[in-house]
Amino acid sequence: MPALLFNWNQAGFNDTNVPNCRNGVAGQTQGSIIANLLANGATDFMNLSILFIFPNGHAIGAWGRNVSMNLPWAKHQAGVPDICNQLLRLNKITTRTANVDIEDFLGVLK
Repeated sequence: MPALLFNWNQAGFNDTNVPNCRNGVAGQTQGSIIANLLANGATDFMNLSILFIFPNGHAIGAWGRNVSMNLPWAKHQAGVPDICNQLLRLNKITTRTANVDIEDFLGVLK
């Protein structure tokens, strides 16, 4: 099962005097992004809000393609810290060898 591994940047959600709200707007929060991930079929591994496992490649791809429509405020904004330092897509984890197929997925937020 593919997964997304987030390295959140809290400065991206605290760019104004309104704490934990991107651009100072209520609802533009890390929690909103997590809710969107869950609504699109992801499972929050151990409820740590870092690793989100999708049922298949189609679901993770659909989430990535819909970020512009569903979470436009989460994308890169000039002069505002980004919401993630890194976003990795884990495509395949091989049990016996511990090999992992990793893809930089930060582009969906650019």
